Amino acid sequence: MNKNSRLQELDLETTIHAARRVGRGVTSVHTAIHNGELPAYVITGRGKGVRPLYLVRPSDVDKLFLTDRIDDLPVPTGLVSA
Repeated sequence: MNKNSRLQELDLETTIHAARRVGRGVTSVHTAIHNGELPAYVITGRGKGVRPLYLVRPSDVDKLFLTDRIDDLPVPTGLVSA
C-alpha cells in the first residue's frame, strides 16, 4: 500500500469470529458490547431489516474473555516441590 493511500489496514474481527476464537457465544460478545465492556466499531447498513455489523479488536476480546478463563482452570494438587 502506498503512503498516499487513505486506506489503512486495521486489526479488527467480526463478533462471530471473536466468539469462536475465545470459545464463547456470539450473544456473550454482543452483550459485552451493549454493556460497554467491549469497545466496538459499528457499521450500519441501509434498508429495512439490515442488521448492524460490529467489529472488535482481538486484543480487547482477549482482555475481556481470556483472562477470566484462567480463573476457571483447576488448581493442581499434590505437587511435590524440590
